[in-house]
Amino acid sequence: MPPANTSQKQYLSTYLSLIRKSGSDDPDKIFDHIKQANVKDTTKLSYLNSMISLKKLDPSLVNGNLSSIKEYRDDLGTKIEQARETNNTNERQSKALEKVSLQNVKDFVKELNDNKHQSQKALENYILIKLMADAPVRNDLQEIAITRKKNDLKEPINSIFVPITKNKPAILSIKEYKTSNATNSNDITINLDNDISNDIRELIKDNRNYLFENNKGQPLSSSSFSHKMNNIFKKKFGINISSTILRKIYLTGKYGKVAKEMEQDAQILGHDITTQRKIYIKRKEGKIDA
Repeated sequence: MPPANTSQKQYLSTYLSLIRKSGSDDPDKIFDHIKQANVKDTTKLSYLNSMISLKKLDPSLVNGNLSSIKEYRDDLGTKIEQARETNNTNERQSKALEKVSLQNVKDFVKELNDNKHQSQKALENYILIKLMADAPVRNDLQEIAITRKKNDLKEPINSIFVPITKNKPAILSIKEYKTSNATNSNDITINLDNDISNDIRELIKDNRNYLFENNKGQPLSSSSFSHKMNNIFKKKFGINISSTILRKIYLTGKYGKVAKEMEQDAQILGHDITTQRKIYIKRKEGKIDA
């Protein structure tokens, strides 16, 4: 049966080309040729789609069962899509790092601090960004239970101890965090300064159960927390800044210059950064092993 439309003609042209290159019309041999071909994954995906589409349009034009080819096509398509998402994410992160510095974030925190008494929402926004900017800990702040009993910090939940008395420091305790595992199970404990502690004390006068919660009194979901933080930053800088990007801004601003100097020294001394850190840099008292 002759091809009925332009797409089918293109599929057939690609299929005939694959037959010539593989030396066979056996789908298994064509499949092996595609997998071994020195071409981009997107080109391989195009080859596979041509075979599958042509088979669907006219089964008589393509021999054999293509179930294994379809499975490989689907896996390859997922791999390509994930790579695209990663590249897009890296591109967004690069743009954010070019546009927003650690000093910009610090200035923004000061601006939020100056306006925090305008409303309850302004106070909450300031506390969220202040805590994240001081030491970005991913979205683990999304579910922080409030307690006024210090002993409750021992419970296996993320919580914050807020003393009733003004000018008494609050303690933030994160038990379950995204990078915790069997070999690194230490809790994250942050002693907050008196100023932010007083702000938190003011925020929770409404007797909320969580530091950040929705209108129903429930803790924010990870996506809701991300959305809330992104919106605050986007209003100021015109771009979304996730907790991942904020950590990069924080660490780049704090250690970027040192990291670059370490790379240069490693290159001059003829070893890599990992070797330099493990063997040549003694962390205790900041001394260097000769």
